[in-house]
Amino acid sequence: MRKTLEFLQSLQGNNNASWFLDHIGEYERAKAELDDLAYALVTKLTAFDEVISSEIDSARFISSLTIPKPKKKQIYYSHFDIAVSPLSNGGNEPVYLVHLDPEGSYFSIRYDPDVFGIQVMRSYLTKNLIELESILAQVSEVTAFELNTDSAKGPLPKGYQPGVPGERFLKLTSYEIRWPMPDPDLKIPKLADTMSIEYQKAYPFMLFLRKGLGL
Repeated sequence: MRKTLEFLQSLQGNNNASWFLDHIGEYERAKAELDDLAYALVTKLTAFDEVISSEIDSARFISSLTIPKPKKKQIYYSHFDIAVSPLSNGGNEPVYLVHLDPEGSYFSIRYDPDVFGIQVMRSYLTKNLIELESILAQVSEVTAFELNTDSAKGPLPKGYQPGVPGERFLKLTSYEIRWPMPDPDLKIPKLADTMSIEYQKAYPFMLFLRKGLGL
């Protein structure tokens, strides 16, 4: 993914339409890498996750660079995401996420809930704390995935008191286990293979999130 990361690094310092149009060839080469990686990863995921369909156009999982409401005169994101899911439940579902960013790439299993989804998930995890703790311990034994707690910056949600069982999970506004990206110089088939092997080991976490949502 070297071409993609080099393009994104250049974009960080030249975040304007004029520069982008002058370097459209580099963008197209980056998109070709993304398309190849998304397709390879989806193909690998279907081997163990039966709800991921190889019939879905893998390009649908790739994020856009354009910022809907530009801020600070920047009109492009300087990262790409590949977010693979069954594309069901109106998008309110966990994904296999590949985040490509010059400042730090990673892959993860992630769920960004909407207002309804977070209520459902909080209720589910408080009733299934032992299962969640067991899954996280199991995953940490066989992989380098770690629970991302960056979203737990605010107070406990209303209705919960300090010291409540599962407090550290209740403060989360997104649910994610994350692993820094393997060497981006790996060939795409090898990179997809490496990620899918680790995703399969962490699959119980994906199943837990899906069960919590009734999927």
